[in-house]
Amino acid sequence: TRCGVSTSVTTTAVAVPFGTMALNTFKNAAHLLTVSTNGTAGYVVTTSENDQLGKDGGTTPNILDSLGNGGAMTESASAEWTTTTINGFG
Repeated sequence: TRCGVSTSVTTTAVAVPFGTMALNTFKNAAHLLTVSTNGTAGYVVTTSENDQLGKDGGTTPNILDSLGNGGAMTESASAEWTTTTINGFG
């Protein structure tokens, strides 16, 4: 469980193997990130994506990014996403 959500995928340091995915279901994966610093200003952790999720690292076939329940979720804007029939990656 990470951030209050149970994970359904076992990840490794270099892979997130989603395996076969059924339509209209969620799969949750997570990495544990441990950070320490002696800096007085603390630290910042950022993530990014450079493309849509592709099969075996390719660009096609791909899974489009989800827009969330209200259609407003983006790479930089979080939004509620609890409806399994709103498909995508995010």
